[in-house]
Amino acid sequence: MSSETPNGGERTPAIPPPAKKDPALNIALRGDRLYETNQLDKWFAISSLLLFVFTVWMVVDDYNREWRVYQRAFNRLSVEQTVLDIEAAAGAIDLNSFNALDAQRLEAGEQLAQNSAAVAEIGDRIDAICLPARGMTSSGTTTRKPSRTIPKTRNPWASGRTPRWPKSMRTNRKSNA
Repeated sequence: MSSETPNGGERTPAIPPPAKKDPALNIALRGDRLYETNQLDKWFAISSLLLFVFTVWMVVDDYNREWRVYQRAFNRLSVEQTVLDIEAAAGAIDLNSFNALDAQRLEAGEQLAQNSAAVAEIGDRIDAICLPARGMTSSGTTTRKPSRTIPKTRNPWASGRTPRWPKSMRTNRKSNA
């Protein structure tokens, strides 16, 4: 039962009669696809449009809920009340007391500038008296050497080689074997 014909070509299997009528079963008509692509494209387009329409409908329906009317009216009233409160607060300011307080603020600023200059001068005099007694200069450096030097700790890993263990921690591998 070879699938070759006597003249050397491939023989195609015979299509049964019911499959010739149904294009879904007819391999010659539908090609290598299980379904017809025109049908799939049509149903995909229809379902995509329906999904889009329902999504837009859902957003619009959610935006136009009945309580949103009351919320918009409340927000409008709240803005109007705030504007009225600002106008009432602006009208309640006494310009004479405001100007007096502003003058006091400016005078306090001038006194602060004078006092800060006096504080800086006193700080310089204190430094001139105290720093030489402590052995320091005005830049914060010392004028004398410390009484003892602090030894630097030796980092055995800084040299790049593995440090040796102390003799008390070394084991004799030959005796353990």
